[in-house]
Amino acid sequence: MGEWLCGNDRGGEEPTGDGARGCVRANTKPRLLATLSNEEILVDLRSFVGAERQSLARVIVYLVEVEERRIHLEVGCSSMFDFCTRRLGFSEREAFRRLTAARLVRRLPVLLDVIASGRIHLSSLVLLRDLLTEANVEEIVAAASGKTKREVEELVARMAPKPDVRASIRKLPDRRPSSSTASSQEAFTTASQSPTPQLQAIAERRYKLQLTANEAPRDKLELACALMSHQNPSGDLATIVERAVELLIEKLSKEKLGTTSRARAERTTTTLPSACSVARTSKPGSAVVVRDPRSEEIAARPSLDRPTSPSESLE
Repeated sequence: MGEWLCGNDRGGEEPTGDGARGCVRANTKPRLLATLSNEEILVDLRSFVGAERQSLARVIVYLVEVEERRIHLEVGCSSMFDFCTRRLGFSEREAFRRLTAARLVRRLPVLLDVIASGRIHLSSLVLLRDLLTEANVEEIVAAASGKTKREVEELVARMAPKPDVRASIRKLPDRRPSSSTASSQEAFTTASQSPTPQLQAIAERRYKLQLTANEAPRDKLELACALMSHQNPSGDLATIVERAVELLIEKLSKEKLGTTSRARAERTTTTLPSACSVARTSKPGSAVVVRDPRSEEIAARPSLDRPTSPSESLE
């Protein structure tokens, strides 16, 4: 990792020549960006993203060095997490992800180039942290490269499947007000417990559904469970939720179809004339033209010698 500890773009140095054209400074004026073509904007943006990834890799290397030298203790921080949040200004989530990456890189240095190239983002490394070993790191990196967080969750679920969770409804404990005196270790533990997604992959084609609701949905679920007892003797909540969602989709689909059909019918009634429109001329012996707009067919026949009153119908 030594080559990552120094580089040509160390902080404080001003870029020159071609490298200065794409730099964004605090005093950059919008009119300067307006002179760039769309292609130049995209080229510069990709360059900035690449530079950001390189900088992230350097930050991770420096965090490894700080922890190994225990510099955080010398500056009065109780932990690396405390150092990252108080001294470096990272949020709790940012600090957790970077420290997790730093400790993985210290154990598996090959991951540093993976981070610098953007093949795997830090959120994915957090998901993979318990699976990565010296024996499988290259295989896992190849499988996770370029994937979204959700796709990596699916990958983790396939590689390390968890048993099905037991369906349950329970009362949550009252929330305690957060204390400003909480230790940095408690904060790190809280940051490591990312908000559980409502739909989480636990094995291949198996998901855990988790949500928080008030008493009304709970009472409705219990009533539905009782009403479905003949079809669902075990009272499986997954069966009830699946059936409820099916009925909701069916209801919403009918409503949407009905609304669309009514709107289409209203437009047709407004824009189209009556089923049969008649054009008459007052001259005896002329033709009466009868047009049906639905079939777009035109029929012509002689009119009667006497004028036709509006109340008379055509034969």
